[in-house]
Amino acid sequence: HQLAGKFEKISNVRGKGLLCAFDFPDKEMRDLFIQQGMQKNVMFLGCGNRTIRFRPALCMEEQHIDQGIAIMDDIISAL
Repeated sequence: HQLAGKFEKISNVRGKGLLCAFDFPDKEMRDLFIQQGMQKNVMFLGCGNRTIRFRPALCMEEQHIDQGIAIMDDIISAL
């Protein structure tokens, strides 16, 4: 939800705990987000036509979540 208020490019943020998802306007933007994540050594999972979903290991530490959010912020800012 932290990024949803910052970027109009993402919508329909949903989930519970670490299991969450959000939508991009189209498949092309979603796929570019995934590609950019791989270049930064982060694997984002696509789902459906325009959705990104998260299913991280439940033993993740807060610092890893913060790093992931920072990387997502950088990628979405550049899209």
